[in-house]
Amino acid sequence: MDGFTLDALMRRDRHVAPLFEGVFAADTLPRRLHKCPALLICNTDPISKPGTHWVAFFIDKHGVGEYWDSYGMPPIVSHHKNFLKRLCKKWTYNHTSLQAIDSKVCGEYCLLYLIHRAHGYTLHSFVHKLFTSNPLKNDEIVRTLFKRMFGKKRACVIDQRKTQTCCERNR
Repeated sequence: MDGFTLDALMRRDRHVAPLFEGVFAADTLPRRLHKCPALLICNTDPISKPGTHWVAFFIDKHGVGEYWDSYGMPPIVSHHKNFLKRLCKKWTYNHTSLQAIDSKVCGEYCLLYLIHRAHGYTLHSFVHKLFTSNPLKNDEIVRTLFKRMFGKKRACVIDQRKTQTCCERNR
């Protein structure tokens, strides 16, 4: 899923839109936030690259941050680590690998995670009440939830500007 589509879908929900800071390349994360709580989606690639994988940030009203990676990885991109250190009193991350290694639904995972956080779900409840230990089944759950929420398997936003996307993860 591309950045423009993620941005457009995040702005559709009246609970999400006021908290949403935007979609960013790794090296374009903001120096400060406009408000807290805050929701952000970020690619693991810098702006000069086409995009590899989407991750998300949730920062609560007390400045406590959460880093969301559907592969259950801690932040390894220096821009992501620096962002959390700079703007959060403390932070945690999703430790549970949910996404199948060869799928391309990282953007949908980020979108659903942030929407659920904006509606009051905790990180723990989102992971443990909605998903299983089977990544293929989890990807199907994400596709089903996405279709239920947005009415299409994948929405598409046409934009003439260059944008980042999610590519298959190589392993």
